[in-house]
Formats: sequence, C-alpha cells, structure tokens
Amino acid sequence: ALDVRPWVRIWMHGGWLMSDRAKISKSTGGSVLNLDELVAQGFDPLAFRSFLLSGHYRQQLSYSDEAIRGAQTAWKRLVRHAEELANETADFGAEAAAELRARFRSELADDLNAPRALAVVWEALRSEALGGRQKYELLREWDAVLALGLAEARAEQVESDAELDALARERDEARAAKNWKRADEIRDLFKARGILIEDSPQGSRWRRA
Repeated sequence: ALDVRPWVRIWMHGGWLMSDRAKISKSTGGSVLNLDELVAQGFDPLAFRSFLLSGHYRQQLSYSDEAIRGAQTAWKRLVRHAEELANETADFGAEAAAELRARFRSELADDLNAPRALAVVWEALRSEALGGRQKYELLREWDAVLALGLAEARAEQVESDAELDALARERDEARAAKNWKRADEIRDLFKARGILIEDSPQGSRWRRA
C-alpha cells in the first residue's frame, strides 16, 4: 500500500507489556493501553517511549501508574538537560566523548540493549570530563536512535525577577557556606510560591511550576 520495496527488513517482537502480572491485550479480555488516554492524563507520548526504552525488548515490561510517572519525570529531566546545554560553549573532553560514543554504540550492538545505552546517556550528562558543548552534541547524535525529542530541544527563555534572582543567589551563598538551614528556608519560600528551584552548574535556577 505504501509502494515501498522492501518495506521492512527486520521484524522484532518485544516481550509482553504486563499490568498486575497479566498481559495487556484484547485476547486476554483485559484492558488495552490507549495512548490517547495517557495523553489525556497529562503524559507525553515521548515519556511512554522512554518507559518502553527502560526495559530490554526481550523481557516483559510491567506497566503501572507509578512506572509511567517515573518515566515522564526522567524524560523531562533529559529534555531539560538538553535545553540547558543548547547554548553551552565550553568545548572540551573530545577523547572522553569518543569513548562514551563507542560505549553507547556497543550497548545497542549487544542485542539492542536500550537500558544500558540510556545509562551511558546519564553518565555523559554527569561527567565532569565533558564540556557542555560536547554533552549537547552527544545528546543530539544519540537522539537519532532514541527519538526522545532531545535534538529538538532549544535553550528556554529564562524568566527574570529581581527578587527571585536575589533569593537564588542568596541560596547559592548559603550552600557555599554550608548554611543548610538558610538554603532550605529559601527553597521553601520558592515552593510556597509555586516555583521550582533547581541546582545547575551555573548555580540555583528557578522556574514556575
């Protein structure tokens, strides 16, 4: 129908998607997971893809509300990292990047081991041997395989507010002085206003929830 020859060279069947130890399928008389329903509940389709990548395709994967929420949280963290790195100019660690690139490919070549490949992604983001530019380029390259929307992530427009910016700087100073009580007080002030405050290599960053 698509007039493409050959259409697919390799077919792969993944392990069953399970819920309460039962296979999710029409043939079992159980409910069928509906992506539209997940979207209606506030889950991004790419978060569901991230959830599927968290397990090896040969193994059964257990679905639950907690599991999909965890996957969405992890996926959002990945996207935010990509957004934060989009404008980074620190360009060092080419040798370390080459090693991580080779390991990522090696994990995928080992029977398409996506969970271990994702572990390499997180290792790269935490690495102090890589500059921000190297990390961003790796994310863009790896997203050609993962397809989690990381390559499309752009630097977000950072909102500015004199009072909140000053509080964020004070929190950084308190943390540097190991004044954890004051740092926690400031965090609670942000929370009370419905604002998230996050740590980054450039210091505390805030955003509205």
